[in-house]
Amino acid sequence: MFSFEFAALNYISPEKNQYAYMLEGFDPGWNEIKSTRTATYTNLDPGDYVFRVKASNNDGIWNEEGASIKIRIEPPIWKKWWAYLIQVMVGLGLIFFVIHYFTSRQRLKNALDMEKLELEKMYESDQMKTRFFANIAHEFHSPLTLILGPLEKLIASQKIDVTSQSSLKLIYGHAKRLQRMTGQLKEIQKIETGDLQLSLARGNIIRFVENIANSFRDYAVEHRIQYRFKTEKDTVIVWFDQDKLDKIIYNLLSNAFKFTPDGGEITIQIAILSSDGMTTGRPGKRMAAEYAEITVQDNGIGIAEDKIEQVFQRHYHIQDYQGQHYEGSGIGLALAYELIQLYGGEIVVSSKEGQGAKFTAHIPIDEQYLEENQLVGEFNLLPANLSSDLDANASDLDQIDALEIADQKISMKDIPIILIVEDDEEVKNYIKKTLEARYRILCAENGLDGFKKAAKIIPDLIITDIKMPVLSGTELVKKLREDEKTSHIPIILLTAYSANEYQIDGLSKGADAYLTKPFNVDILHAQISNLLESRRKLRIKFSRKIQLDPQQVDIEDTDEKFLKLVMATIEEHMGDSKFNAEILSRKVGMSRMQLYRKLRGLTNQTVHEFIRSIRLKRAVQLLEQKRMTITEVAYEVGFNDLTYFARCFRKQYQKSPSEYLSR
Repeated sequence: MFSFEFAALNYISPEKNQYAYMLEGFDPGWNEIKSTRTATYTNLDPGDYVFRVKASNNDGIWNEEGASIKIRIEPPIWKKWWAYLIQVMVGLGLIFFVIHYFTSRQRLKNALDMEKLELEKMYESDQMKTRFFANIAHEFHSPLTLILGPLEKLIASQKIDVTSQSSLKLIYGHAKRLQRMTGQLKEIQKIETGDLQLSLARGNIIRFVENIANSFRDYAVEHRIQYRFKTEKDTVIVWFDQDKLDKIIYNLLSNAFKFTPDGGEITIQIAILSSDGMTTGRPGKRMAAEYAEITVQDNGIGIAEDKIEQVFQRHYHIQDYQGQHYEGSGIGLALAYELIQLYGGEIVVSSKEGQGAKFTAHIPIDEQYLEENQLVGEFNLLPANLSSDLDANASDLDQIDALEIADQKISMKDIPIILIVEDDEEVKNYIKKTLEARYRILCAENGLDGFKKAAKIIPDLIITDIKMPVLSGTELVKKLREDEKTSHIPIILLTAYSANEYQIDGLSKGADAYLTKPFNVDILHAQISNLLESRRKLRIKFSRKIQLDPQQVDIEDTDEKFLKLVMATIEEHMGDSKFNAEILSRKVGMSRMQLYRKLRGLTNQTVHEFIRSIRLKRAVQLLEQKRMTITEVAYEVGFNDLTYFARCFRKQYQKSPSEYLSR
């Protein structure tokens, strides 16, 4: 903003002087302002201007020439030409940056999408491989069983010459290897579906590991490998899952022998460590009281440091530092790793290329830790050093009898037992062959033999014919329903008689299903699955009722009487801390195996779990009366260890006894 002031040089009546001004480049013409002698301008654009002013005297005569002055308005620094140039360059730079940013972001997004797609494809491929191999493994299971059985008999036969026996042993060894591989694939599928839990048995873990290690002795001698087993103790009796531990150790040793050249060295060592003696551990995770440390060390090809983390990936194949690939399924170490994770343990690998590898696995052997973390499916009554002798598909009752004569009991597997009562040998073998891929099969030749075996073994389901010698099928059904040990077992009548009166008679006697011969295999499988599933749901229902109140169990007839007897016996010995499954089985007049299967069939609980749930319910009743301290209550219901009492109470009621009492 600026102003001009001007004056005319006429001093005679100067008040009559008139003025006019113009700013060239801004004003379109002259501005006549009469006698005013100032002109003001604001906010002029940068540039060159000429300010002109003229005046007239008191007679009105104008001086046309007037006066003028040149004016230059300098632009601000941001309107200089070089400033515009900088602004243009900055603008172009910003546009380029924005375009580059969004392009890079889109490119990164596309790359991530592609990587995600590739990972999904890899995962799908891995799943397809696993499913495919699991299906193949399932299909191979029955043929392998049929191959191994006759081979064992041939090898044991005295009529086979030495040369033939050597060939048979070679065939047997490879068949067992194939069976083990198919078992691994089925195990991985179980891990993926979350159906796998630990099944603990009490035994000598040192001797168990040594027996597995000794199975590699012949291979070590054949390939001149210096093979050693080391241990500080000869006997350590603990609870462990022999099946899972066998797979873990076998795969670690197989890996060591696979990558150790002839003339090399392999050492397997087992030690028992307390949690204080552990050099490794997962921060923030409570550790077990004791661990079994199993170390497998070799001087083979070794593993590159950047490849160590990949050795536990499925279908990963190791190659040595010279680029040589090694054959294998790529699931051995992956299965071992996942089983160790299932066990709540850990495995550590240390290795250098060309200098061998060292695998150290820490397996928790504290049963309270395993049970508290809900890793245990069941505690097996069969000792670990004997349970491996009983096949999961055992169909020979003499084998079970032998174990019972030795004061041992049948292994508590999750695979259901089906008893086939059939006098026709061909039909019996056909049904057995049809079902043995999915179930454990027992057979009986007539109704009386079937009743004895059912009362002794307590199968999960019975399939019986109607017309049989000694005891007919309908009489067998009636007898089974009247016996408290077998009253809960589902029964399928499978017979050639299709007349309505036979069906009505069989079903009225207590049979759950009626199929006529010739029967459809798929229908038989569906009937078995439905009956087993319905019994499973009933077990859950009854188990919940028993946990709610030990005095109110809504079960019919024989089962009701049986459970009332069991619960009355438990309540009679409520304060006896030494009262256990063995004493309970004697009190109710059953073997421990029969009692286990009967309670499992009705309540889905083991005998130990059933007794403990009743004790804890009584503890709740005593706490609610507020007449006894928590310690007194624990001793009153048969717990000598207060810590164990508190842990069991929290597991069943999701709060400690003190929290329950305060609320």
